[in-house]
Amino acid sequence: MQGMASSRYALFFKDTVDEWLAKLGETMEVIDSWLHLQVMWMNLEAVFTGGDIAKQLPQDSKRFVSIDKTWVKLMAKV
Repeated sequence: MQGMASSRYALFFKDTVDEWLAKLGETMEVIDSWLHLQVMWMNLEAVFTGGDIAKQLPQDSKRFVSIDKTWVKLMAKV
């Protein structure tokens, strides 16, 4: 789209091209945020599903497992 936007032949479609560039840019930001969040979530999962912390904080671990199920369902829908 960026290549198309810089083409002199796309001047007639400039508004449409700019609109699509904005949509694609926003989509990229959302996907980047999801990927970052998934990395952070995987780190939390390692902490709360096993090891000493899970044993020391059993209520928090149970809460995390419940939230994790909701998170997995949400991501499956997405």
